[in-house]
Amino acid sequence: PSNGEEFCSNEFFSFCRNNGIKRELSCPETPQQNGVAERKIRHLVETCKCWLHAKNLSKALWAEGIKCAAYVINRVPLRSSNNKAPYELLFDAKPNVKYLRVFGSICYVHVSDSQRSKLDAKAIKCIFVGYDEQRKGWRCMDPTTNKCVVSRDVIFDEISSHDSADIN
Repeated sequence: PSNGEEFCSNEFFSFCRNNGIKRELSCPETPQQNGVAERKIRHLVETCKCWLHAKNLSKALWAEGIKCAAYVINRVPLRSSNNKAPYELLFDAKPNVKYLRVFGSICYVHVSDSQRSKLDAKAIKCIFVGYDEQRKGWRCMDPTTNKCVVSRDVIFDEISSHDSADIN
């Protein structure tokens, strides 16, 4: 997109106008005019790439990785802001980071009694892919179905890596 069109939706313009945010668009074909956004995008992409490679994960998980990277980066202190995290600057409260886990870790999600029979496994082996936006839970992807589940009842193995051949 030219002229930062990814940031030009009517909804985004309305949000900015309603919150007193002054918009300035860059000239077409001049990403250097948009240095802050370009650096942040690069930071997110580089973080995601590191996580995918560290755990030998497929590029198919890039969207989950970017989302998780943004979540974590917003809760990590910035040097340029008196050592405060973006979350803290926005909400004037220190973020809780005790529940943060290693992206791409193997994890075991408990299957409730109502979801299984007597002889079924009590947990499914998944890959940790992030944090849910609406609920207090970890997002875990079942590599056999490629579907995500959200749960608070998870045991993590943050050391091991998953065989990426299992992920489509």
